[in-house]
Order: sequence, then C-alpha cells, then structure tokens
Amino acid sequence: MNSDDYNFNHCYVFFGLNEKAYQTIESEFNNFFGQDQLSLLGGMDGIFITDLCGASAGSNGVKEHLHADEVDEEDPDEKLAQQCVADAAKLRGLVDSNFDAYLEHIEESSDSQIGTDCLNLLRVEKNFIVENVRYGLSRWANSDLFQKEDFIGAMVIFVKSSKEFERSDFNSNNQNGMNLPVTSREGFVRTCIYATEDKLSIVYKGESPIEDYEHLGEFSSDYIQGESYVLDGDNPANKYSYNNGTIYGAYSDGAPFGFSYFDQNGALWTINDVSKAITLLHEAVDDETEYFVSH
Repeated sequence: MNSDDYNFNHCYVFFGLNEKAYQTIESEFNNFFGQDQLSLLGGMDGIFITDLCGASAGSNGVKEHLHADEVDEEDPDEKLAQQCVADAAKLRGLVDSNFDAYLEHIEESSDSQIGTDCLNLLRVEKNFIVENVRYGLSRWANSDLFQKEDFIGAMVIFVKSSKEFERSDFNSNNQNGMNLPVTSREGFVRTCIYATEDKLSIVYKGESPIEDYEHLGEFSSDYIQGESYVLDGDNPANKYSYNNGTIYGAYSDGAPFGFSYFDQNGALWTINDVSKAITLLHEAVDDETEYFVSH
C-alpha cells in the first residue's frame, strides 16, 4: 500500500487522564498500526497526537474558577440549580480560554496537513470537547487526587487510515472496515480501557455535586440526580445527553476515562456499553435516529 490508499481521517479522544494513563494509551496505540488492525499511515503525515487543557496538581487557577459568586435565590431547590449552572459556567470559561490557547500553540508548532485537519475538527467540536473537559476537571479538582497528580483534559489521536467506519454495519461484520478494530473484544478502545483502569482513580460517572452544596440547605437529591441540564447549564452539546449514562456526552459506565470517536465523516460516537465488546452510539441530529455499532 502507498500513501494514496490512506484516505480516511479518524479521531479518538480520551478525556480525564493523568500522565500514566496518557503514556499507557500511547503505548497501546503503537500496537494497532497494522493493516489487520487500524491500518494506519505511519509517520508525521499519518498520525497526530496531542494533549489538551492540562492542569498541574493543586492549580490555583482551577481553585479560583471552581465556584462562582453565590446566586441570589430564596427557593433552596432553585438556588441549587442556579448555583450549579453558575459554577459550571465559571469553570467552563477557564477551559474555554485554555482550549483556544492550546489550539493556537498547535497551529504555530505544526505545519502538517494532518495537524490542520485535526485543528479543523477540534474547532467544529469545541463545545462538546470543552464541556467534557470542564466536567472532568471539576471531578478531578473535587477529588483527593487534586493535590497529588496532574490532570490532562483530553488526549487526541488523529490518524489517516485505509479503513472506513460504517454506520450501518451494526455487528461489525466487515472484516476490512474500521468497526472491528474499534469495537471488538481485542480492539483498540477496549484494550485501552483495561490497560488504564488501575491507573485512573477518579470516578467520573454517577456522581452528583450534592456534597459541594450542603451549605445551601435542604433540597431534593432527585432534583439534581439525573438532570443533565442542572449540571451543565445551557451546554450547546445537550443534544448528546442520553439516558444511557453518557450524561456529558463522553463519560460512560465501564470506562475509567471519557471517550469519543469521530469517524471519517466527522460523526461523533460515544460509548454506550462496555462488556465483551464495545458498543458505540451515534445520534443523528438531522433525523434524531440512534445508531449502535458493536461486535
């Protein structure tokens, strides 16, 4: 095969990592180059890897952006909701500016076509990526690891491959497509999950920030549990808020990190289930149809 055979761009994004997990994923990725796997074009023309929106342990900047001024509201439940939205908005502002700074640095330091293609995708998906980094940053900053380890908001692996991902191949029967190496038991995503589960200790999924707002008085826990709009405010990525657990789009049950995948058409896939294989979910915005791909 020659370079002209690698016509398809694919992007894998891992949210909420530390340095050990980042290095582990990078190492595992190096085992999936072959034509019977991800079938990648090697070298600087075919692979672009970067980190986004990192923060140092005990970051004063993060501390200063965790909580907004107390909202003026008498009703306890409504005050809780408004405070959550205000806090999320303040932290999102920090992540938003960091995201732009990272992209500016990438643009200045990379002159490759694949780097340009990656930047174009990241700019289009900014709202989704920033919101997921914001959520992961909040969970890290409120954990006992905040003072102990650095935080990597997202790890982006952008590649050129000879393989195409097929939305209609829901059982990944095409042995020569991208579905199989992404979703199967021995595939790239599941391998990364099990390789990093002992390196990441933050529980991203299933927690509510109730403990952060005890000073607000009595309120119904049901009001905040499961209500994504209470937690992420007017997030433009709410169209990716499913009832299957991926409240913030990328964080799912069964994965120690957040994960999203963008296929050659730029369509966003998130993890719907982790079992013997990975099940990916895509919700088509135009027709509101959910598509599932597994093996």
